[in-house]
Amino acid sequence: MQHLPTRVYATLAYLEPVTVILAGWLLFSEQLSLLQGAGVLLIMLTGLMLALRHKPATVVAQALTKVEQQLAPLAANADTTQVVNDAEPEKT
Repeated sequence: MQHLPTRVYATLAYLEPVTVILAGWLLFSEQLSLLQGAGVLLIMLTGLMLALRHKPATVVAQALTKVEQQLAPLAANADTTQVVNDAEPEKT
C-alpha cells in the first residue's frame, strides 16, 4: 500500500466499508436495511462520479517539468565531475 499512488489508495480506502458490507451480505447472509443499501449505492455512485470527472493535474506536471529543467545542468555537472575524478590517478 505504501507504493500505491495517492489516488488509488484513496479509492481503495473509500470502497473498504462498501466491500465489508457487501461481503457480510454475500458470505454471512447479513440483512441490509433499506438505509444501508442506499448508503452503499450512494458511496458507489459518488466514487464513480469522482472517477469520471477526474482531470490530470496539469499544474503538477508543469511544476515537475520546471524542476527537471532546473536540475538537468546540475546532473550534467555531477556526471563530468565524476569522470574527471575517475581519470586522475590516486596519489600515494
